[in-house]
Amino acid sequence: MPGCTGVNVFLTSFDGLWCDVNEHTGQVWEAVPTLLWATVEDAHRQWRELGEPGWDRFGLTVTPDRQWVWLDAPDGDHSWPLRLLR
Repeated sequence: MPGCTGVNVFLTSFDGLWCDVNEHTGQVWEAVPTLLWATVEDAHRQWRELGEPGWDRFGLTVTPDRQWVWLDAPDGDHSWPLRLLR
């Protein structure tokens, strides 16, 4: 990855995607074809639109067939599926 100054944040996902963000310059380097940083920005946008809820409002449900993160209630209006690793 390119060398740079400032504080860097390096994120990875289980499928090999990565992004390196320089907080000082705002530059982002990432693996393609899927852009991990765009996913982070979308999650942040949703969090802001939902009123910046705290950790105490989120939950996780896991069943043999699926798993998901939810806000306020497992069967509520806001939930996000998680990929099962097999």
